[in-house]
Amino acid sequence: GYQAILPYAIAQAGFVMGITLLVVLAGVTDWTIRLVVINAKLSGRDSYVDVMHHTFGHFGSASVSFFQFAFAFGGMCAFNVIIYVIPQVEVRVKLTFFRTGDTIPHVIAYVLPSLAQHAFLRLLVDRRIVIVLCNVGISFPLSLHRDIVKLSKSSSFALVSMFVIVTSVVLRGVAVEPALRGSSLHVFSFIRPGVFEAIGVISFAFVCHHNTMFIYQSIETPTLDRFNAVTHASTGMSLVCCLLMAVTGYVVFTDKTQGNILNNFGPDDLLINIARFCFGANMSTTIPLENYVCREVIGDCFFKDKPFSQRRHVILTGLIVFTTMGSAYFG
Repeated sequence: GYQAILPYAIAQAGFVMGITLLVVLAGVTDWTIRLVVINAKLSGRDSYVDVMHHTFGHFGSASVSFFQFAFAFGGMCAFNVIIYVIPQVEVRVKLTFFRTGDTIPHVIAYVLPSLAQHAFLRLLVDRRIVIVLCNVGISFPLSLHRDIVKLSKSSSFALVSMFVIVTSVVLRGVAVEPALRGSSLHVFSFIRPGVFEAIGVISFAFVCHHNTMFIYQSIETPTLDRFNAVTHASTGMSLVCCLLMAVTGYVVFTDKTQGNILNNFGPDDLLINIARFCFGANMSTTIPLENYVCREVIGDCFFKDKPFSQRRHVILTGLIVFTTMGSAYFG
């Protein structure tokens, strides 16, 4: 789902520089992910925190714990805010306007426009209600898994969703109506002033170092060769999808490119609405991965020498999920 923000990065950095940054940062990501595991092997440790403690002492372990938690927690907040809060579409029914978010609420309003006329069911197109339903019905139950391997099916769904989003943008971008297209002037610029903003956007799309060791330990027989193969395949596939999405989205919309490329398309585009749904569902199934990191960091810091408690597990999971949900609900 992160690919939806990449056309905006190209628009900010310039066509040539944007593509260069995508390729370079994908390569750096591939290298540094493998470096995390290599360092763990060399130090005889099995977690990012333990590696930093072995190398830099308590300051190192405290620092990496803080940044792991901050990035994962911030990511969960961002997923809720990006998906559900930003009002992009107004659905007019008689004299009343209902604000809907730019993904799941929008799709519900598109598929079932009559809901807005119903006294109770109209709540299903309200962005705040959708936040609660998605977190209570999807993100929270998935986050309760103690074993990250149990999230493999939801991750597979997220992968399929990514292909749907990319395919939808590529197919509909070619046939989009002229009124929605951007200017054809200076499309293939070399560099633009927003290059540093673009670096941040692209880095956010690629970064996954905070859960690298958890993924490595989930491999049935965790060896460097196997992990290297998985890393190369994953970053390579991700780069191809990112390039397709970024180039197609930017070339079509150029100066009109929005932060979420799906918002550049019309509200009644069937294929794009399917992509919008996949985008929202993708983020909802990604939240549990970030929650896993947050929970593990808290456990390492405060409960490392204590036996597992199901009650504590549920409370911690709920606090993390619903606190991040609140950032969007009250945002």
